[in-house]
Amino acid sequence: MAVAYLVEWSGAQPDQYQALMQALGGDGQPASGNVCQIPRLAECGWRVVDVWESEAAFNAFFAGRLDALMRDVGLPPPQVLPWPSFSPLSAARARRSLAYAHFQPTLPTKRSSFR
Repeated sequence: MAVAYLVEWSGAQPDQYQALMQALGGDGQPASGNVCQIPRLAECGWRVVDVWESEAAFNAFFAGRLDALMRDVGLPPPQVLPWPSFSPLSAARARRSLAYAHFQPTLPTKRSSFR
């Protein structure tokens, strides 16, 4: 079952977050087990919504890679809050939902008439 987290870095600056993304690869490819990541600059610093295939995948990534890279770029440890879902969410369903969310159909500007 997919799980979501709200990750907040208080006081983090844009250049620190960008340095972290570069250190992680910066190629736009998600880490193994990561379904999506939605980062945003917020009044607190950086806020990221992270969706993972499982809690184990998130924990492995955090402990195995992210923790050391955060220290390298000078980011403090973030506050990580699980973001429970009302209903179970499979990783496949989460990917389909994200694909749908990014699909923005073009609506006609003028009303068509059928004869």
